[in-house]
Amino acid sequence: MAIPESKIMLAVYLATPEVENDRRAMNTRAGMRRAMREWRWMGAAVKGYRNTINEQHMKIIVPDENVKFIIEAFEELAKGIYTQEEVRKQLYDKGFKCSRNNFNVLLRNPVYCGLIKVRSFKDEEEQIVKGIHQPLISVETFWKVQEVIAGRKPKKPEKNTKRDELPLRGFLLCAKCGQPMTGSASRGRHGKRYFYYHCQPHCAARHKAEVLNNALVDELKRLQSNEEIIDLYYEVMRDIFKKNGTDKTKEIKRVSDEFQKIQARQAKAQELMLDGGIDASDYREIKKRNEEEMNRLNREKNNLEFVDDDFEAYLDFARTLLKNLVECCEVADITAKQLLVGSIFSEKLIFENNQYRTPKLNEAVELMCLGDKELRGIKRGSNGFQTFQSPRVARRGIEPLLPE
Repeated sequence: MAIPESKIMLAVYLATPEVENDRRAMNTRAGMRRAMREWRWMGAAVKGYRNTINEQHMKIIVPDENVKFIIEAFEELAKGIYTQEEVRKQLYDKGFKCSRNNFNVLLRNPVYCGLIKVRSFKDEEEQIVKGIHQPLISVETFWKVQEVIAGRKPKKPEKNTKRDELPLRGFLLCAKCGQPMTGSASRGRHGKRYFYYHCQPHCAARHKAEVLNNALVDELKRLQSNEEIIDLYYEVMRDIFKKNGTDKTKEIKRVSDEFQKIQARQAKAQELMLDGGIDASDYREIKKRNEEEMNRLNREKNNLEFVDDDFEAYLDFARTLLKNLVECCEVADITAKQLLVGSIFSEKLIFENNQYRTPKLNEAVELMCLGDKELRGIKRGSNGFQTFQSPRVARRGIEPLLPE
């Protein structure tokens, strides 16, 4: 150290490993954030998961032996009955060891519902991406728990007012005054209950529920579905879904290829900056553009992967339902019956003179019920078709006005 200029070399020797450590830390942080944006959990696994490596030699997390405790914790807390501490003590007695503070952190972590939070860093905004790991609970359960933790009681389930004896409640209009009809039960002399559809208090219209329910079955029997059209509909929809499935696979591959190209471009820009090919300001601008594009591609890939591929099961169910409409309606529960009625008829039903006025059908259902004669009557290239509804009652618009 007798030579003053030697201090410059000493400073270089001391600063070089520090710079190298900083560079490695920066690259490690960038790699972890990139992996998280690619839907992988980085770092030590949280309770309920363990770290492992998949077939592609990528680090991932998989459920461990604490899964049942994690699921029970979220489900019990989502009910809004117990506090965090009460749930934790219940699980502790069953063998789940977790401190009070760690249990609170656990309940706030979205990783358990399949989501990964990528925290904000410098000019990057915080984002939540769908992870590739197996979720332990549903997203709905997770957000219910967050409401309970925040002190907001979960919404009480709506009171079930549906009755199996009144499946048409909400689908009827009064033939006298045109107002919506409701339904209720009356108790007879011997305690037996009788169900009726009736109008509002100002109107005396009243019908036995059994009569209207049976008349609806007769109305459905009149809608004899054309099985050839249904089979044709099945094949057409099957081809469309298959084509969409092929397109989806191609789109996912295209997005993945673009993502890899941008990653390579980003790595090359980083090398140029380190070698002095570009300055730091240019590199930051390039990095910002690349990360914005990678975030967009991540969102696009997530949206593509959320699409349900089990279309064959839906189509088979739809074909069976359309071919056996009456039988399905008779054995269905109250919720399914109301869904069927709402899907088949596009307007409210009006019961008059012991029968329904000719109801207006959903256009797709009406097409499937057309016979060969009606189909041949549709003009080639026309957008519409003539309905096959019975002329037994006057159509809307030319009905005589009811006396007030």
